[in-house]
Amino acid sequence: MDAMNDAFDLAGSRAAARAAHIPGRVLGVLLLYAALSMVMLGYMLAAGGRPHRLATTLLAALLSLAVVVILDLDRPRDGAIQVSQQPLLDLKSGMR
Repeated sequence: MDAMNDAFDLAGSRAAARAAHIPGRVLGVLLLYAALSMVMLGYMLAAGGRPHRLATTLLAALLSLAVVVILDLDRPRDGAIQVSQQPLLDLKSGMR
């Protein structure tokens, strides 16, 4: 009976984890932050600063990478970062 209760608890927690996503407003603020960072950097360069192509490219790459990783972690079944199915396999082997 304990194994069945564990299975129900595990299924409920996995369903809740799959249903929980980052709110759209938070993603919007994140993208706005990245865009404003790039605009501020471009404004500083246009205002007479020396062009730092490496710094600009690195900032754009890092901001893009941060957004991609956050979105990938937010969708565990679709992205490159996959959720392990090992707890379910362990439960299945423990029920035999």
